Amino acid sequence: MVLPTLREGAVTLRPIRLRDARALERLLLENRAWLSKWEATSPQGIGSFDLRSGIRNLLSHARGGYGLPFVIEWDGQIAGQLNVSSISYGSLASATLGYWVAESFAGRGITPTSVALATDYCFGQLGLHRMEICIRPENGPSLRVVQKLGFRYEGLRRRYIHIDGDWRDHYCFALVREELPSGVLERWRHGVVPADAAAIPRRTHRVRLSRYHAPAPESPVATPQTGVFWEKPEDTPRSSRAVCTLRPNLEAMGADALGGGVLVAAAAVLWLAYLLPTWLHRRQYLASELNAVRLQQTLRALAETAEAPQELVVEATAREAVAQSKVLREREVAARELVKAEAAAAAKTRRAEDALRIEQVRAEAARVAANPVLVARGKLRTLRRARAATALCLLAALVSVIAGGIIAVLGGSVLLLGLGLAGGVAAVLTLGSLAKTGRAAAQVARAVPAAPAAPARFTPVEFSPRATARPGWTPRPLPKPAYLERGSVAAAARASIDAAAELRRAAARAALMERAAALDAETAAPAATVTTLARPAAPAATAAPSRFAAMGMVNDAAPGMGDLDAVLRRRRAAG
Repeated sequence: MVLPTLREGAVTLRPIRLRDARALERLLLENRAWLSKWEATSPQGIGSFDLRSGIRNLLSHARGGYGLPFVIEWDGQIAGQLNVSSISYGSLASATLGYWVAESFAGRGITPTSVALATDYCFGQLGLHRMEICIRPENGPSLRVVQKLGFRYEGLRRRYIHIDGDWRDHYCFALVREELPSGVLERWRHGVVPADAAAIPRRTHRVRLSRYHAPAPESPVATPQTGVFWEKPEDTPRSSRAVCTLRPNLEAMGADALGGGVLVAAAAVLWLAYLLPTWLHRRQYLASELNAVRLQQTLRALAETAEAPQELVVEATAREAVAQSKVLREREVAARELVKAEAAAAAKTRRAEDALRIEQVRAEAARVAANPVLVARGKLRTLRRARAATALCLLAALVSVIAGGIIAVLGGSVLLLGLGLAGGVAAVLTLGSLAKTGRAAAQVARAVPAAPAAPARFTPVEFSPRATARPGWTPRPLPKPAYLERGSVAAAARASIDAAAELRRAAARAALMERAAALDAETAAPAATVTTLARPAAPAATAAPSRFAAMGMVNDAAPGMGDLDAVLRRRRAAG
């Protein structure tokens, strides 16, 4: 089955995908407190659920035509999930709706819109007849959803689904296609939903006690006329809405005023008029309860044989739970080992790179130490730096001498002047010494030729084989014929051939026209002589019609081509 994508405003129902597992799992964990009291649980108390496996099961049922798994989106953000399950065709033609929405998206009309879209699709495209939603009586937000859409209340299902650690009662709401000719969404948008469609009856009826239905004796009601009875909601079967007297109140009948015979007669009448119908009603009630149990068992067997979706109630045994935990531990150990191996490989690579760099530095130092030219050049570089620093010191000494001289002239201390002179003398002496050393190093550098540099260490580089494309045939357009190219010799030849053919056809037409004119002149000469007679010729209407009249010939005149060979010779001469 091809899963559709349904949209209405900002709400979108799209098919669920495997890559939605992470986003849905994060959303479920964030809304754990909001959704835990409505989630299905296992009666055995041991259960586990893999979201990706659940999505695979949903998609498998969708391919078989038994379900429609959707993701609810609001403005492109995942807001929840909706699932149409237990799809049956044929005489039943029904399905069940289930859904959940995150707390942050509640109250925006997302859930009613999604349920209406899914219901309209099932009625209109799948041809289903009945859609059902089962809701816990404590779930107020879901009850408001069915009230907005006008789902009809059908009754109470006792201990229907195991939720939050116990079997819970559920209200059953449903819609059939005949109730919605215009669709659920259209009826809700136009505000024509019946106000009491999803109303739950609150009246109570007196019912008898039985072994199939025994309400807790918390609020018995007693009357002087009938004795003791119990109250039960209206969802009790019609056959069980009867009153069972537990203790007849004989004092109200005024037994003291009646005689023994009258009392016996009254007891017999009461037995016939009351106890016998009660006994019959009891038998009818037991038969109805037995039929209800059998019907429930039949429906459950049909649901199991119809391959109902297993994602509604996830059950797992203790062995499965142990196996899953073992697999999880093995995966965690494998992940840790992989991380350790990657860290060891990275450390080994770093050590190898460090050793290579150290070796390169040592080789460079050995090469420099073995070559006197390089040593001399290194000394020259050092001398240049020293001369630059000494020149700066000399400049600072000159500035100090100038400043000290000014201060001394103004009557100040001569300490700065003395320091400047001393520094200048030291800088000049240092520059002289550096000049001598530099000249010696320069002579060494010019005298000895530089040794050739050692070849760099070759490191092989491994390239991954490049994937070569398989040779294949590429269609190419065929060139145009030579006679279609303008200005070509073939085109000129073709044009000359066409012109010659046209001239021949024109000459043949001219010859035929001349021949026709000569024949017309020959035919007109006898006609002129006939007109000189006293009596005109007979009218043409009296002549017999020609057999070629339907082809446009008005007479049987012989054609003007008496000699076929002569005609052919003329045509050859004209061609």
